[in-house]
Amino acid sequence: MSEKNIIIRLETKDDYRAAENLTREAFWNVYRPGCMEHYVLHCYRNDPAFVPELDFVMELDGKLIGQVIYVRSEIDCDDGRKVPIMTYPVAFSGICDTNYESFFSSDDAAAQVEYNTGDQKLYLVARRYTVTVRTQGGGTATATSADAGAGSEIVLTAMPDTGYHFENLTADQPGVQFVRDETANGRFTFTMPAADVTILAVFSTHDFTAENAEEMYLKSAATCTEKAVYYKSCTVCGVSSEGTADAATFASGDLLDHDWSEPDDTWTVVPDGYMCAAYSKCKNCNTDVSDVASVTYAVTTEPTCLQEGTGTYTATFSTAFGFLMQTKDVTLPATGHDWGKTEYTWTSIKDGYSCTAKRVCKKDDTHVETETVTASCSVVTEPTCLTTGLGKYQASFEADWAEDVYKDVSLAALGHMYGDWVSNGDGTHTRVCKRDASHTETGDCTGGTATCTAKAVCEVCKAEYGEKNPDNEGHTIEVTFVGDTSTPETGDSSQRLLWITLLLASGFGVTGIVLHGKRQKGKNKENIR
Repeated sequence: MSEKNIIIRLETKDDYRAAENLTREAFWNVYRPGCMEHYVLHCYRNDPAFVPELDFVMELDGKLIGQVIYVRSEIDCDDGRKVPIMTYPVAFSGICDTNYESFFSSDDAAAQVEYNTGDQKLYLVARRYTVTVRTQGGGTATATSADAGAGSEIVLTAMPDTGYHFENLTADQPGVQFVRDETANGRFTFTMPAADVTILAVFSTHDFTAENAEEMYLKSAATCTEKAVYYKSCTVCGVSSEGTADAATFASGDLLDHDWSEPDDTWTVVPDGYMCAAYSKCKNCNTDVSDVASVTYAVTTEPTCLQEGTGTYTATFSTAFGFLMQTKDVTLPATGHDWGKTEYTWTSIKDGYSCTAKRVCKKDDTHVETETVTASCSVVTEPTCLTTGLGKYQASFEADWAEDVYKDVSLAALGHMYGDWVSNGDGTHTRVCKRDASHTETGDCTGGTATCTAKAVCEVCKAEYGEKNPDNEGHTIEVTFVGDTSTPETGDSSQRLLWITLLLASGFGVTGIVLHGKRQKGKNKENIR
């Protein structure tokens, strides 16, 4: 097996089935029962990550024995970076041994093979062939690339100079076919062969001798007096001689009868509305006829305050030239509103007054405009404790049809704001209004109880007043008896009389006597209050 028989080239659509079969055989039962690598290859060709410029196959004596594709990918680094890489699945036919180095020559295939036991890496670069473009005659020709791999599509552009036309393209390699791009002038494509190729673009001068009576070559149309005149065209490319230094023409066809065009109606504004004139022209000799119509007007839709109306002008022609009646619709502007007098309505609200301005159109009472604002208040005369004041509310509107209006209101008397009651030291007390110190109230002290030791305390001003009451001593006396404290028998009042006598002799006045006996540890106590 000689390395000279090996060809490395770009994959074509015709290789797809064979490449997928080769991939299936190469990976069958390698990593799992069966394989799916051939299906992955099938899907990769339609994936955006697929790189068609690096899709190579390897042939040996016309049979596919190897295939490699490159797919864009990336590595996600721990630091957040993404490193773009290229991955390359490779498949080889089983007819090849593992010593792939013997099959490649850098001179022939521009390929380098690095082989390691247990780890094979194959780097393939398709050979590129030169593309040389030459011209003959007046014109320019260019190719999209000066070199390319076999199977690549090359685009050629051939543009003639002024006075020349493109004639043809030829190649020095057999089998090269040029396909014209019908969407772009002077553009051709061909498939790069596995060899250097030289392209010759031939341009020739125009031969303006062809007489084609077609619209594209028409110089002047036929009239009632002259035939149509056409430019001669190039016998090779068909380009017109129009615009050239020696532009050639020829007359063709018959003279024409009058061919009147469709009437052209022209409406013109006049002081009282519109006038209408119609004319027609012979398409052959430009002779024209005209007529001025009689015009009437009618309102078809009355305008309103807001809506436009329509009117129609009707033009009626004489029968001499057969011009048809014409109409013209015009727009009548809206009449606009005729507003009545603006009315104002005051409304009491929580913190004052609001005011509503309203106006109604005299033409249509359904057309109403309103604006409501909250009025601001200013004090004209301050109220006092006893007298009312005067306030003025002002309503200011944004609408230009509403003016500022005012409303006078009475401000209620404030009433007194008295401070605390203060004793006058004579059994009366007084309080002073905080708003006006001249406003005072004086009253007698009331409430409280005087005792033998203290005067009564007024329940209003909390000050003492009046005199002490010697009859209201308010004392409490406790008497303890020692010895026989047994309760006297019924009917025996000697001891009770003695107790009363002792109390009276003590010089204290009491208002009540309460007797309470209590036995405690062999002793009796009796409290008297």
